[in-house]
Amino acid sequence: MLKIAILTYSTKPRGGVVHSLCLAENLARRGHEVRIIALDKKEGSGFFRTPGVPFNIIPFGSLPGNDFDAKIANYIQTYTDYFVAGKAKGFDIYHAQDCISANALANWRQSGADFPLVRTVHHLDDFTSPVLVNCQNKSILNPDYHIAVSEYWQKRLATEYGVNARVIHNGLDTKRFTPAKKGSNPKKKFVPPNKLVFLTIGGIEPRKNTKKLLAAFVHVRKYFAESGKQAVLVIGGGQTLFDYREYRQEFFQMVEDYDLEMGEDVINLGVLEEEEVPLLYQAADCFVFPSVQEGWGLVALEALVSGIPTVVSNIPVFHEFLTHGKDALFIEPDNAQQFAAAMIGTIVNREQRSRLISEGLLTASNFSWEDTARQHEQFYLEIMKERKANLSCTKKAGRV
Repeated sequence: MLKIAILTYSTKPRGGVVHSLCLAENLARRGHEVRIIALDKKEGSGFFRTPGVPFNIIPFGSLPGNDFDAKIANYIQTYTDYFVAGKAKGFDIYHAQDCISANALANWRQSGADFPLVRTVHHLDDFTSPVLVNCQNKSILNPDYHIAVSEYWQKRLATEYGVNARVIHNGLDTKRFTPAKKGSNPKKKFVPPNKLVFLTIGGIEPRKNTKKLLAAFVHVRKYFAESGKQAVLVIGGGQTLFDYREYRQEFFQMVEDYDLEMGEDVINLGVLEEEEVPLLYQAADCFVFPSVQEGWGLVALEALVSGIPTVVSNIPVFHEFLTHGKDALFIEPDNAQQFAAAMIGTIVNREQRSRLISEGLLTASNFSWEDTARQHEQFYLEIMKERKANLSCTKKAGRV
């Protein structure tokens, strides 16, 4: 049995946080002692769902003003102080899921702590903030061992940082996410049941390409309106560390310019209750994910296993588990008209729709958090074996 600390910068339902919870819970089911350590605001409500393993939340206060770099530095320092104070000693593995927690662990080691530091890189960001650039670089160069969630990011890490990362894909909760039961009507919880629902998850932000999706939806809405059908764009999620207020304001202005109504034509649900997320997938007629960058794209898999035809952007990571025309449709992320045509096709082309659903379910069946946890366990055991061998060599050298 190993003692494993899994660190994440947040308690909100972002991809890396979901990954942390699911990984921790499945490692615990394999007999390991696992604890999650996360940052949260003092007035925060804790994790978006109660983890199935022990956890510690490190509270931090809000800083005055909008100095984003100062906030990041404060997050790192708060995390660092927690470790230096000796509040998380005794784990065999310390596994950081983001640059903030990885920086804190690296700082702790500078004070004399000795432990194997593992870092999962979900994706690399093109930061312009000096503090975030340094945070990302330090979080990759300082750890002893690295995991990438896709082959694409493994190659990027090798090329840009000279880092050799182990690829371990995200898992999938096939018990929680399922197709809608026959006779059920999950739409009524979110929209009028007679509307066509085009769903995206991830909020309104540049990386999710939400403005381009809105431009595509305008064509979709017009197409179906001509045949007397109403289409609605539903956006779920959106809790993030970063400040995207300007992008969001531009999005809402576009809604007005397109003569659309927020809450009627475009519904922004924000962060959902945990039990609502599977129902939201089931309520969708099409899942559309136009991201310009993703680490893996877990929500696309969740849509597939929910029996929803899926349209994604043509970026490298999706090619690692999806096939165009078989289990998903690939469209160039900057082409709103192509996205619109694909979205419409998932509804009107019955043969294509049926194939996307059936093949999507088969693709999703290849992934599980149980298997992801097993691969992590194997990697951890290799790390412990290597450290034991190195310690033995050091002791022998000391006797010479």
